[in-house]
Amino acid sequence: MRSVSLLLTAICCLCFIAGCCIGRVRPGIHSSNERIRTRLLSHTPTGTNGTNALAFVVERLCHGSPLWAYPAYVDGLEAVAGHRLPVGRDTHRYVRVVLGEYPAGIFFSTLVTAEWQFDTADKLTNIVVERHTIGP
Repeated sequence: MRSVSLLLTAICCLCFIAGCCIGRVRPGIHSSNERIRTRLLSHTPTGTNGTNALAFVVERLCHGSPLWAYPAYVDGLEAVAGHRLPVGRDTHRYVRVVLGEYPAGIFFSTLVTAEWQFDTADKLTNIVVERHTIGP
């Protein structure tokens, strides 16, 4: 009985840790920026509509918080979803998200971000992956 209890506890912990990422695209934040970019482009190729790129990020990508996007993209996705989304609005034509974070020393950590950039016709032109070290 104890082994069954331990097994159930382990399964629950694993599901909690995996959280929203079960069945989602994992960008692999420890990979190189170019490898992450290539993986993201395989799901949202150049020319993808801004609202569709945001839908991929919200619905299919395993990511951290926060998430920002151009208001028209958010409005379009909220109209389809029928509810407000946890997406900040910004005046630039992009979708920007923190993909994840990992330790970079005792008091520092590294944030990995991705930014989908769009032209005035709201078509994807580029994806930029960056790392930012934060700390005291």
